[in-house]
Amino acid sequence: MCHPTNQSQSQSQSQATIDISTSTTELTQLTQRTVPQVQQWINAILHGDSPDDKRDLLDKLKSVSAYPGPVDMLVEAIPILVQVMTEVNQMMATFACEILVNLVAEPVHGKLQTETNISAMVQASGIEVVVTILMNDDSPLKLAEGCCKLVFNLCSMGTFEGASRHYPCVIEAVKYVMLQWKDEVSFQKYACQALYMMCEGNQTEHADANSKKAIESGCVQAVVGAMQRHADTQDTDLISTAIAALVNFSFAEGDAAKSVICKLGAIEEVVKAMQKNPNARKVQDHGCRFMRSIACYEGFEPTHDIILCVINAMRSYIHDGDMQERGCAALWNITANESSGASITETGGVQVILDAMKNHRHHEGAQEHAIGALWNLAVRAERLREEIFAAGGIELIVKGMATHRGKGGVGKEGAGALFHLSMTKDCRIRLKLVESGAIPELRYVFSENTCHWQNMNACFDTGRLLQRIEMALLNLGE
Repeated sequence: MCHPTNQSQSQSQSQATIDISTSTTELTQLTQRTVPQVQQWINAILHGDSPDDKRDLLDKLKSVSAYPGPVDMLVEAIPILVQVMTEVNQMMATFACEILVNLVAEPVHGKLQTETNISAMVQASGIEVVVTILMNDDSPLKLAEGCCKLVFNLCSMGTFEGASRHYPCVIEAVKYVMLQWKDEVSFQKYACQALYMMCEGNQTEHADANSKKAIESGCVQAVVGAMQRHADTQDTDLISTAIAALVNFSFAEGDAAKSVICKLGAIEEVVKAMQKNPNARKVQDHGCRFMRSIACYEGFEPTHDIILCVINAMRSYIHDGDMQERGCAALWNITANESSGASITETGGVQVILDAMKNHRHHEGAQEHAIGALWNLAVRAERLREEIFAAGGIELIVKGMATHRGKGGVGKEGAGALFHLSMTKDCRIRLKLVESGAIPELRYVFSENTCHWQNMNACFDTGRLLQRIEMALLNLGE
């Protein structure tokens, strides 16, 4: 059974801000003067003749914009900053872009003020200006980087009225400029961050359409190309964000997206990245999420290297419950493939799954996904049922069900696993099921789901679950 991937499990990433050199004391003094002076600054930027004076005022605004003080009036500067981004002077355009990046960073200004700032930028045609800059071959690197950071921060806050219609153009522009600055590690990182966030289901209701647009526009090639060219980079944030973008692309409805991702060599690049960066938690985390998603594709082949990468990630982060959940979720879907059994055994996968259950007994997600993987393995062959039994898997499944009673996922997966374990010809396994308390847990899950079934709120899967429990109880002599 392949467990569908949910984008809500994607990890959040910190919003981008522009580093500033001004000291905290200077910032405090500057911010205190900002409220009465900001309108004067804005007018000076708008009507001033001296580029040096404008640059000095922009530098002040840049410092204030990165400081969480009383900067509400800076929203009035946003249309002016958007206008400055269109000017011929590229240094001032870059300054203006960096200020906007800070003004739409929620950690700096809070949700309400940031939403106000974003609305002002959208109304000032700021997104159209960003697209124009990215599509301009003469735009300098720092300005293009700033535009990608701006897109990332905008999408981090969700969908805003008037902004979503520009997403297709922004996606095209980001892909275009990725090819232009393909040798620049920092730019590739910011571009991947922008693509990742535009296709993030938690942040925008247009994630599915954006993912499809990204695939149609050649973003998979661009992201895989970045991973290939910069495979040895010390900046592992580029690699982890590239994988995260591929994860979100793969969530596009249907198998077409996963087919393209597989054909373009993304799986091989993710495997290489996980092998090269064993100590980079984000790489391992997103790598497991990628494997979980791509394993649902009908054409997916669970190679030994893929399974070993997931197993090694779990071993490296044995005390990290969230990582164990990610790894078990990947193995849950990988073990749905009949050809996975041998590699799971060779890599010690059963023991790793059970170690996750032992070390994270109260982590509901880790328990549910681990038991789901054991269910798939118990279906496959008698030797795998015997391996689960010999390693103490039956006791851990029953304990997991008892610990998380009333939480449907663990109970349902546990009932499925116990049913298939009860189908054994080995009397020792059936005896262990009885001795471990499997019968009371099966009865509890049956009772809980019978209520739903009688209330007509259940689906066909609930009916099958009840049938499995009845058969398991019969197999155990009840």
